[in-house]
Amino acid sequence: MMKQDPQHLSSASLSTNPPPGILAGHHSSTPTSEVEDIRLLRRGIIVNISSMLGSIALPDGTAAYCASKGGVLNLTRQLALDYAPYLVNINALCPGFLETAMTAGNRRSSQSAQDITHSSELKEPSTSAEKTGERMRCATPFGEWGKVEDVARMAVSLASADAAWVTGAEIVSDGGLVL
Repeated sequence: MMKQDPQHLSSASLSTNPPPGILAGHHSSTPTSEVEDIRLLRRGIIVNISSMLGSIALPDGTAAYCASKGGVLNLTRQLALDYAPYLVNINALCPGFLETAMTAGNRRSSQSAQDITHSSELKEPSTSAEKTGERMRCATPFGEWGKVEDVARMAVSLASADAAWVTGAEIVSDGGLVL
């Protein structure tokens, strides 16, 4: 792995969400000690967290975020290939738009798919962030923001025996947005 200095990355998103390989490459040209420990055990599970934005692009200046999450996906595929002989399952979980502290400024708690179904009028978002959040919600076929608990259950599934034959996969949990 090529050694890189994370301090030279100019994007705030890449320094907040660096592809793990950048940091691993910065510290050593060999895999991290955790992966080495798993390799010695000859069985293991790693679930990387990426994003649906690792596979698609959105407007409004998301290039660095998309690049960092795309890096996680490619690293997942490469490590899955490298560690398959040691029976290590390595997959990536790619959440969509979720109700989190990071998205709180974009969400409107009063607007949900049920509100739209039971209401004849759509309330107009008042701020630019709310308008962005409303576009995100409307773009999701389920018509609402996802919950962290839904993605957590998928991560548990990927770490269970049910996913024993799954490796190098990109599992998208986004309410149908990336089809």
